[in-house]
Amino acid sequence: MRIGLNGRLDTMQAAVLLEKFAIFEDEIAARQVVAERYSERLGNLVHVSQALQRAPAAAVRLYLASHRYGRDWDFSWSGLTRAARLVERARALLAEEARGAGERPSAVVVGAGPAVRAPARAGKALLKEFNAALDDDLDTPRAIRALRRAVREGDAAAARWMLGILVGSASLI
Repeated sequence: MRIGLNGRLDTMQAAVLLEKFAIFEDEIAARQVVAERYSERLGNLVHVSQALQRAPAAAVRLYLASHRYGRDWDFSWSGLTRAARLVERARALLAEEARGAGERPSAVVVGAGPAVRAPARAGKALLKEFNAALDDDLDTPRAIRALRRAVREGDAAAARWMLGILVGSASLI
């Protein structure tokens, strides 16, 4: 058994539709004017693809995470640049750690998650600060400050752990 729809128009619907077809092009043009006005007023709209042309994926993810969820914020290229610099410093730190361990720097992989424990050699105070930030209503800006501190202090294990949570496991390769 098949259930279908009755797609026939009654006379009144057909009459209205014929009149609408007569002004269809004008309605499309009016919608385009409204869309352009809306875009102008947004002004600060940046597509992810545009951001990825200027910064690596890890920096874009870190920049997005640097703002509290549920709060309005304005995109800035300088903010993305700051995130990209942090990612570069973290990459350098992790590559240096890998070279010290006899690994290829290109094999630097970050990774973390709920099922993975924080590395024992990471600074406990940094990890505590980072976890407290995330426990505090997912305060990612505060967590990123802990990441900055880990990178500044040269704590590669803590930085690797934090980056794995904030930007994902494959984004620094």
